[in-house]
Amino acid sequence: MRLYAAGLIVALAVTGCASSGQRHAAGGGASEGTTSGPVMGGTASPSAPSGTPSSPPSSSVSCPTDLNFDQPNGPSAQALPSKITVSWVLRCSIVSKGAKRVLNVERSDSDATNLVDALRVPSGHKIKGVCPMYRAAVPYFALVQPDGSALAPKVPVTNCGQAQPEVLQALNALTFKVISTKPLP
Repeated sequence: MRLYAAGLIVALAVTGCASSGQRHAAGGGASEGTTSGPVMGGTASPSAPSGTPSSPPSSSVSCPTDLNFDQPNGPSAQALPSKITVSWVLRCSIVSKGAKRVLNVERSDSDATNLVDALRVPSGHKIKGVCPMYRAAVPYFALVQPDGSALAPKVPVTNCGQAQPEVLQALNALTFKVISTKPLP
């Protein structure tokens, strides 16, 4: 009986979330070891990693002091403007290293065109049905513009309220370098 009930729940979850007509791809979750919870902020390095073109100082670009928020990219996330130029991408993630947790502040100077395109896809319509009980962890990230200002973009969601897999895939496809690490309490 338990196997039948578990199979029925999985079947309902899969058909309920696939009914919106949204494109869904396998994988695309956040990096292993990433969790959410209160953290101390970290500031991005004012100079570009060696071997990359330098950007204006980014002392105002930093990780939030608390990465424990319900929606992807936090309550202050904004819609993308119609035109945006991205110089680099900031990613803040909590990583487990043995029994300790650290905040990794990372920078990507990779081409962010695919990420911007994925962020422009509209969110799915909320459904009245069964959705998966898991939620993919979305690390906080910001798009840093040539003037040094950062925009935490709103992440479009599926009809079940989860981050669209294409956004996570595009974010994870960028090449990041750790620019600072802070141990967490």
